[in-house]
Amino acid sequence: MGQAAFADQVLTASFAAAYADDARYLPAGGGAAITGLRVIMGGMEEGLDLSGLSALPVVANPVVEVMRLKLASPTEGGVFEILDADGITVLRRVKIITAPILADPARRVWTCQCSELDI
Repeated sequence: MGQAAFADQVLTASFAAAYADDARYLPAGGGAAITGLRVIMGGMEEGLDLSGLSALPVVANPVVEVMRLKLASPTEGGVFEILDADGITVLRRVKIITAPILADPARRVWTCQCSELDI
């Protein structure tokens, strides 16, 4: 197995893990929802680097990570709905407030800084 294939396996396993959440994405400006997503929610710890060498800022807003393979191009203004295990009930809604970035070295994961929305 090549290095890229192994990295894809590890990444896929991370998004399948218990700490990842089921979600759907509602594009900015309307359009069909993109369902069947797994996301990893982060927050204030994103970018925390005690050595001061981090390329990401420390943020107080929620951060959503989603695989690029599953969501090709999230945009500012798009909304993630975090779903209960039933895949229907919305537990949390967050709106992308800055342009998403591909911060990982292989450019396989979108990092989206968001703000909380009322349910």
